[in-house]
Amino acid sequence: MSKVYTIEDIADKKTSTDLWMAIHGKVYNITEFIDEHPGGEEILLECGGEDATEAFEDIGHSDSARETLEKYLVGTLDNTSALKDKEEKKAAAAASAKAEPTESSIAAPIVAFVVAALSFFVYKKFLSA
Repeated sequence: MSKVYTIEDIADKKTSTDLWMAIHGKVYNITEFIDEHPGGEEILLECGGEDATEAFEDIGHSDSARETLEKYLVGTLDNTSALKDKEEKKAAAAASAKAEPTESSIAAPIVAFVVAALSFFVYKKFLSA
């Protein structure tokens, strides 16, 4: 039976001397693979210490790459911690989107006011003519 890790267990393992990540619910210690990775060290370090499933699939890794990954398997990811991590990231993204007004959200009321004012003045001009 393999060891079960939480996302918190692997969160600090994101350096070139200790690099772990979760992919499809499995936890991998890929420290020894860093120098061999065709995409370079940087991308691995960016995804280290977290669930890297989306990044792994976005690249479109080959069957050979998937087989190589299995050499570094150290356990499984506790599903509840992975879901909690995803929910926290979504909540943080939603909060930052709500907290920061965009140009369009600021400009829309201004444009509406200008159009209404112009319409009013044009209406008054033609009504008095």
